[in-house]
Amino acid sequence: MEKENKILVILNFNTSSAISIFNIEKAYQLLYGIQKTAKFLNTCNEYHWVDRFEAMEKQKKYLFNLKFDQFDGLLFDIYPRNESLLGLICQKTKHIPKLRFFEPSDGYNIPYVHIDQEKGIKLLVNHLYDEGFKNIGFFTLKNYQNSKRNFICFKNEMQKLGLALKNENITGFNVRNDSFELKLNKRNTEPGLTGIDKYNDYLFAVFRNFLNNAKNIDACLFLSNYDAHCFYEYAIINNIEIPGNIGIVTLWDQYKNKLSKKITTIYDDYQKIGEISMLALHEIITQEKRTKCDKILLEPLLLIRMSSLKKTLNDYNYKTIMFKNQIEEFTNENYSRPDLASFFARYFQMNKQYFLYKFKQVFNHNFTDYVNSIRMQKSLSKIKYTSTPITRIVFEAGYNNLQYFNRIFKKFYNVPPSVYRKNTGL
Repeated sequence: MEKENKILVILNFNTSSAISIFNIEKAYQLLYGIQKTAKFLNTCNEYHWVDRFEAMEKQKKYLFNLKFDQFDGLLFDIYPRNESLLGLICQKTKHIPKLRFFEPSDGYNIPYVHIDQEKGIKLLVNHLYDEGFKNIGFFTLKNYQNSKRNFICFKNEMQKLGLALKNENITGFNVRNDSFELKLNKRNTEPGLTGIDKYNDYLFAVFRNFLNNAKNIDACLFLSNYDAHCFYEYAIINNIEIPGNIGIVTLWDQYKNKLSKKITTIYDDYQKIGEISMLALHEIITQEKRTKCDKILLEPLLLIRMSSLKKTLNDYNYKTIMFKNQIEEFTNENYSRPDLASFFARYFQMNKQYFLYKFKQVFNHNFTDYVNSIRMQKSLSKIKYTSTPITRIVFEAGYNNLQYFNRIFKKFYNVPPSVYRKNTGL
């Protein structure tokens, strides 16, 4: 009988503050993905919260007293600025396979899982271009860890599309030398202000400058949810209507309740991150994956929420073709994604029942059969041409029940998958 691995999960999300309730939601999505995969792999998990609002010494004491040697693997997230906690964890888990969520660990050779930000930027810029926006701005308030790389990616994609890059449309970076520099500095704030008031006044000065240039911008890519949120708050406080010709585009699906009608965004699928992380760590522990990769980048998904960024399609046939093509293209690449019907319903801004009805009208069969047919085609290829364990193929196809997979496979190919593989000689 295969040994049951015991996995420790440490999350350093902010769980004590009501203003950060979105982090709790993300944490539960992440844990659900981990638990789902752990159950499939017959792996035991133990969860620990490390509240980043507690005193640093209290956090260190908690982790120092934690008996790490009882675990076979570690999945963890540490708030980026808590590098001393990272050092403590790495010191106490030298011989334990581990994988980090979201952030690379400078100085430590720890693989990590994250949404591919550069692909996300390319996806967003090309989406804006396809929607007819040619004068696209870029905005960031802070020099984040990957800000420069992301800005260069934005710049290269704009040049590839033949779009002009104007310094007055860029806030945060200099187009000529790619250096981080805001157009306005803190000396431009009102005199006599200190602390948070001075910083807020500084931000307002930046936004005033941005809005003065906004008349030349068709759409703007905000580098983070923080930037988009600050801009939104500035507009509300100052009773400013966000110009209709600016598409607020951000790389993170946060502040979604406030900004949901204003942004086109990359969707952070935290459940998927949890699933992929658990599976990757399991492969490292069981040595199924001999090469430990530095990073695992997930494909970004685009959620379109801003109606002004969507063309009005009056021609029914064209709309039907687009509907069909988008479903076929996305499903072919993301067939393992759970509850695809709900995703498409959100994407096309329909309720789920209406989406299923419309799908049947266009495709002439129901959505479940359609998804199963694609999953079976993909699985058949793996069973036929690879030695990947069937249980792994089942998981990769998006199923969490081997018996159900066997039943569907037999319905399509008349024999169970194990018999099919045996007949092919693998």
